[in-house]
Amino acid sequence: MRQIQHWIDGQLTGGTGGRVGEVFNPATGEQTGEVALGSHADVDRAVQTASAAFETWRFSSLTQRQNIMFAFRELVATRKMDFARVLTAEHGKTIDDALGEVQRGLEVVEFACNIAHLLKGDFSEQVSTGVDTYTIRQPLGVVGLHRVERALAEVPVDAPWKAPKAAEWDRTTLEAWKVQNLTTSGSRALFDLACEAIYGAEPREITLLYNLAYTAAAGNEKNPGNFALLVATPDGAQESRFVGGSQRIPLLVARRLGAQVVLKAPVRRIVQGHGRVKVHADGIVVDAREVIVAVPPVLAAQIHFAPKLPQAHLKLLKGIRPGKLIKWEAVYERPFWRDAGLSGQAVSEVGPANTTFDNTPPSGSPGILFGFVGGDQARAFAKMSRSARRDAVLGNFATYFGDEARSPKASFEMNWAQEAWTKGCPVGHSGVGVLQRYGPQLRKPFRHVHWAGTEVATYWTGYMDGAVRSGEAAAREVLRALRR
Repeated sequence: MRQIQHWIDGQLTGGTGGRVGEVFNPATGEQTGEVALGSHADVDRAVQTASAAFETWRFSSLTQRQNIMFAFRELVATRKMDFARVLTAEHGKTIDDALGEVQRGLEVVEFACNIAHLLKGDFSEQVSTGVDTYTIRQPLGVVGLHRVERALAEVPVDAPWKAPKAAEWDRTTLEAWKVQNLTTSGSRALFDLACEAIYGAEPREITLLYNLAYTAAAGNEKNPGNFALLVATPDGAQESRFVGGSQRIPLLVARRLGAQVVLKAPVRRIVQGHGRVKVHADGIVVDAREVIVAVPPVLAAQIHFAPKLPQAHLKLLKGIRPGKLIKWEAVYERPFWRDAGLSGQAVSEVGPANTTFDNTPPSGSPGILFGFVGGDQARAFAKMSRSARRDAVLGNFATYFGDEARSPKASFEMNWAQEAWTKGCPVGHSGVGVLQRYGPQLRKPFRHVHWAGTEVATYWTGYMDGAVRSGEAAAREVLRALRR
């Protein structure tokens, strides 16, 4: 029986996955060979050797790269019939059809032979008032997301601390992962920006396990989470807004609940005993059978519990730190950037407002741009004067969308780290060793006290979707307890 091998590091090698894939000729049904399937180690070795080869490729001149592509073209052209026979045997195509497939592939290779021209950048002048754009094309090398996707498959969304490598991943910061896996300054800068925008934190503050759990949660029961869903706007996490603002949800809920909603009464103590719970808040004491705590972990840790919370749970609450994120909005008579065909969305290495969005209402007026300032930049930004912060952000907007952006009719900013009842934004993240060691406490009721909030969600952690899901789960939990 013909044994089909893998091609790794310039030589044929058998797979070490411990399984065999049978190869059939679909035209006859006859088994023509078998392939020893690869293991994770085989994939890692292939990626490592390709990454090593990339270092030589990226520093080769365009002429050298072009000569290599021409040599590749000659190899394909001289062995067209060999390729066609393989296609016929493995896909059931006629020889003529297979030759046509090979020819089309050859034409793609010939197109790539024009690499010296294809790698030229673009420059467009005055795409908006005072804005020029340019593009530089550089080889990126081996795309290593296969490791991330493979790791995501090993992370249970409801119990990431049970992942096979949870302890190792929770000892590894994203900074360490970045240094080990990203080789170019541009990719590292974009990675930092993603962390600042998604978590309001720097890579050194987040563990690989937390990041994998957060990414795995960016889906639902039918569609596994992935990084593309997490960062995308169309068909992704940033796709939708509420007409009238997301504050409409709590306002409408409060209207339906009426006098049951008590404002300006922060909870200070929760006392349990004799099957009941007393909640002590400013100006009011509530007696109940079950209680749901639905505040950020950093605030839950400030509530005094009697009896005391288990130490593991308290350490979890204190170990989940809120992000540092500032939202800065500029209001204009109209969304002028749309005249130039610009979306209002930008990502830039130059801060402080590295990421921006168009927040214009559906009516089309006024025009509103907002930018996020996160992580270390948010810390430094908060120390600047109001006028200096305004000039810095509007300078970013002008760079992205033209000088007209420097003259809004109004502007607003919100530093969520200074908000007493959130302490930060957009989500609480855990540092080294917290999630793997104390994570099992995350949703575990403490006698008659139950937990809700976006950090507690199994899907869409950090988003309003996750907050709603966690609230529904806590409500079901309470209903079961009340029936006992």
